[in-house]
Amino acid sequence: MKIKFCPFCGSHAASDRCYACGADLAAVSAACPDIKVSDDMSTVLEFGRYPYTADGAEAAIRWIVLEKTGNAALLLAENVIDCRRFKDGASGARWSECALREWLNGEFLIKAFMEDERDSIVLKVHTDGGNEHCGINGGEEVADSVFLLSIAEMEKYFGVPFTSRATATEYAAEQGVWRMDNGCVCWWLRSPGEEDGSVANVNENGLVNASGDSSLNSIIGVRPALWVLAEAVGLDEE
Repeated sequence: MKIKFCPFCGSHAASDRCYACGADLAAVSAACPDIKVSDDMSTVLEFGRYPYTADGAEAAIRWIVLEKTGNAALLLAENVIDCRRFKDGASGARWSECALREWLNGEFLIKAFMEDERDSIVLKVHTDGGNEHCGINGGEEVADSVFLLSIAEMEKYFGVPFTSRATATEYAAEQGVWRMDNGCVCWWLRSPGEEDGSVANVNENGLVNASGDSSLNSIIGVRPALWVLAEAVGLDEE
């Protein structure tokens, strides 16, 4: 399905009018060329299943395609799908050692994807990306099947203000993610924050919070990302 991103409210618009705020995107583009309606991330697809409703009923996970390179595509969940602390118990607060990374690449990976789907996920070797805004270098290099975006990746893929705003599924809300009146929520990045034990995130307005929040914060959502073989999600024709 082809979509656009509304530059005013950040919602997905399936036509030339935003279904959420009513903005006439075609008229805005014509009258205000400096305001861009992004088509870069125009493909949304379904891959895997996860609890969606408040009572835990499952539905297909919807993903935004951030990039297609060769035979692989980078996907980001369209919604925040769960609510979990970045650090838990004795785990560290850097991505390479945190509880959230262990959960995404363990319990979540097994629960959300069938065996053939897991076989199509491309292992990504990377660091947490550091935090150039706070003068922090990247951490230990690790290999992930499922991960969170870094600050640098956020700035690369979300150049239009507010397009990174996200809403949460009813299941994520039931798990404790904090929602604004318009439904938008904060979601974790994998990059470190300014202080020891803090982690960067995207706030409810879709802006990067590079200073970060405590890794023990229990009301920030999880919006996973992964690389997958393009043919496994129907992108091989491009």
